[in-house]
Amino acid sequence: MRSDDWITAPALAALAGVTRQVAHHAMKRALRGRTWHGALLSIRSDRGQGGNGGLVYLAKVASLPPELRAKLERERPAALPVPVPAVAPVALLKPDRSRSRWQQRLAIIRPALEALEAGKPLRPVIDEIAATMTAAYAIDRRQMKPRTADTLSQWIAAYSSDGVAALERARRADAGKRRVAISIEIDAMLAAKLPKEILADIAAELRAYRERRWKSADNGRRHAAMDMTVKLRELLRGAGIELTDEEARACRVPQHYARPSSKKWRNAYKGRTDAGDTYNRQSPYVRRDRSELMPMQCVEGDVHPVDVYYRRPDGTEATPKLIAWCDLATNRVFITVIFLDKGKGITQADVIASFIDMVMAWGVPSQLILDNGSEYGEAWTALIDDIVKLKRLVSHEAWAGLDRMIVSRTRTFNARAKVIEALFKILEHGYFSTIPGYVGGRRDRKITHHQGRPPAPFPGTMEELRQQLQAQITRYEITPQDERSHLAGKSPRERYEDFVRGGWRPVTIGRHVLEAVFSERVPRTVAHGAITINNDIYKAPELADRTGDRLEVWIPKVGDMSRVAIVENGALLCFAEKQRRIAYGDREGARQQAKQQKEFLRRVRTNAAAPLDMAAETQKLIALHPQSVIPQSAGEIKLDPLTHSIADGRRALPAPGEPHEAPQSLRQRQREAIRHDIEQRKAADGR
Repeated sequence: MRSDDWITAPALAALAGVTRQVAHHAMKRALRGRTWHGALLSIRSDRGQGGNGGLVYLAKVASLPPELRAKLERERPAALPVPVPAVAPVALLKPDRSRSRWQQRLAIIRPALEALEAGKPLRPVIDEIAATMTAAYAIDRRQMKPRTADTLSQWIAAYSSDGVAALERARRADAGKRRVAISIEIDAMLAAKLPKEILADIAAELRAYRERRWKSADNGRRHAAMDMTVKLRELLRGAGIELTDEEARACRVPQHYARPSSKKWRNAYKGRTDAGDTYNRQSPYVRRDRSELMPMQCVEGDVHPVDVYYRRPDGTEATPKLIAWCDLATNRVFITVIFLDKGKGITQADVIASFIDMVMAWGVPSQLILDNGSEYGEAWTALIDDIVKLKRLVSHEAWAGLDRMIVSRTRTFNARAKVIEALFKILEHGYFSTIPGYVGGRRDRKITHHQGRPPAPFPGTMEELRQQLQAQITRYEITPQDERSHLAGKSPRERYEDFVRGGWRPVTIGRHVLEAVFSERVPRTVAHGAITINNDIYKAPELADRTGDRLEVWIPKVGDMSRVAIVENGALLCFAEKQRRIAYGDREGARQQAKQQKEFLRRVRTNAAAPLDMAAETQKLIALHPQSVIPQSAGEIKLDPLTHSIADGRRALPAPGEPHEAPQSLRQRQREAIRHDIEQRKAADGR
């Protein structure tokens, strides 16, 4: 036997005295570089018959362990009583499903056809081909079954007369036609009662009912067959056929007939009753290529609960939350671990602080893809508003990359479009599962460690759990990924380092700049030289004499909350510091009060100026406005004589004893002044 020969898994199993499954598994392991009995087998695949598309494995004889090669040399001559001639190559004797029947048969008889064309004797060649097939089949049952010399002669004669069409199996005359209406038993029972045409119509209506039934329910073929049996009896009664009790028991639609003709009928039921399964298994999707992305060109963010239990300081158990960011170009992951108090959730401050930390570590992203879920919607919305605010504040020259930043939200219930959702699954099962306290993705069913008992939480502190989670993220980033992914077998860190070596550089910004931008800007009125924020008092010397003024306060959402910026007319006025509460009886309160009072009086005196003579200012104002013109009377109103008599009597009364003038004298003086003014105007007009 030559050292370059190959043997199949069944032959290797017979040679080594193991089962065929063991030999097949050893060959598969050898493809991944594993040894078998101390030898690394050289394996290649080929096409044959059987499952898995006819895929078979062949082992090279030279790579077998020495004891098996020696045994094969001793046993092989006995296994081949007939020598294999070189007329028909073994590769042509293997069934190939990718080749038509006439192609396989033509390849077998080709040596005989060549001998026929050359005028050589045909029978010896046919006998040699038959012997070759018999010998090959004796070695490996996966070879094509041997044919007799007479069968080969018939193939040659048919090919010589009718060409390749004669080598194909003849097609049935009724191929493609329905030969059984419902089932053989039911057709035979109804043959004497119904014409074939009516039976065919009933079968067509029954098939239509079958599809409608699968659109309405998907509880298995057994139940579908029972419902179709009832429908069949209704159709028969409609056709005037009454069945006896014995016939009714025999008239049962078989389960294979109740199977839907197409998956679309069952899919229609799923689409009506299970939207999630329909979306995940049926809805079309678009594959997106990430191989052309640059680092930080597209970053995806989401919040994920980790399936690891830990114990809070108060003794209650919980699972931490991750605010995660994924760079879609390199598959790097940045996480912020949040340990929440009981009844609390992720806040805007948590998300913004995590975003700032990510920017400090990675740089500024060009596009953000954020989750659209209702649970964290407000937190994401606040982040988007602040980023839009940041784009308006930063100049294009100072930071050109920010001008291209896009913030997009994923569609609700569209987990398949989120790369980070698949990443969470990889992290949970491949990395976080090694951390003590892992509950296997079933936080509602605590059966991981002890069935029926609560799970054992993480034995360390929360800080130790944070360190272990971060260590697993590091392990993930240095692990090579699938060859079929856009990383092409490289780890996220290797992919990132390739971009850095290629000249890529991140766009950066200061932490305090981001903390200033991510601030809540609210108006506050100064009262007693201070402003109040969340029941805390903030004071500054510049506010001592500004009581009543309404100013803009920048309240940071993250970072240092002990100082807030006070803005007036678009300019920074001052920083106000948070005042600590002083206990009653503490003399420090009196000292601070005295100090603040002193500063207040100083600023008041500094702003004080010499008082104005307001009487003089009033005379200046009156001088700018001359006396109003008094018009002449348009006519005096005359009343009845009695009224005028009374008026004349009152005019004749003496003036009262008070020092002031009588009303009549005052009116008279007014009339005289008007008359004098008119005379002066006339005189002036005459000149």
